[in-house]
Amino acid sequence: MSTILPFRKCAKRVDELKKEFSYPPKYLGGRPSHAWGDILIHKKVLHFGSGDMKPVPSTNNQDLIRMSSQLVTVDDDKESGADYSTLQEVPDRDLDTVWSEHVLEHIPMEDIPDVFLQIYNMLKPGGKFLFTVPNILSFGGFFTCWDHRNHAEAVEFAGIASAVCGFEVLDIFRWSKHKTVQRHKKWHEEKNELALYLTNFMWENYSLDTAQFVTALLQKPNPDLIPKRDDELTT
Repeated sequence: MSTILPFRKCAKRVDELKKEFSYPPKYLGGRPSHAWGDILIHKKVLHFGSGDMKPVPSTNNQDLIRMSSQLVTVDDDKESGADYSTLQEVPDRDLDTVWSEHVLEHIPMEDIPDVFLQIYNMLKPGGKFLFTVPNILSFGGFFTCWDHRNHAEAVEFAGIASAVCGFEVLDIFRWSKHKTVQRHKKWHEEKNELALYLTNFMWENYSLDTAQFVTALLQKPNPDLIPKRDDELTT
């Protein structure tokens, strides 16, 4: 059963996030360090849309196995060797982190609120949800992710998660793979006027840019860390 989106509430939250993480946002050369940091090391992690686990885990899964204290995998591909094929099958409701890359854009938008609610309920208070989707504002996006449906921007996914579930949005950032970053740096170093002109033209006229991916880091609120009011302390 799909959850009906509260469109007005979601739209308001998306507008707030776009102002908070102002556009054009900071562009990072490569995956940000905190994406692999304290949200994964020695944590109980669920990889949603894990891809290959057997016979040989994918590169991402090898890193997650090495870093996390416990890794649970979910993938609807029966050949992947994941622990579960759907989120509903996962019994654990005390996870530190849910990690998902290039999955949300394949899910129909009417099902996204249910997915976020399931993930929210799996996390312990203070648990993190990190997801990456292709940057649909990238003018090269069609060629790098032509098979992705790209229903929404990352900031829109984050706005839905915040409005429907109450997730706190800690960060939203754009990034590209190392090779792409080096190519963009070369444009500047060589003062490639045509490349720089086209880059600026696409952004200023069509809000399209060069970053390949967008990652959002969300957190389930932890009531124990919310300061109590004076009247609550005296009761």
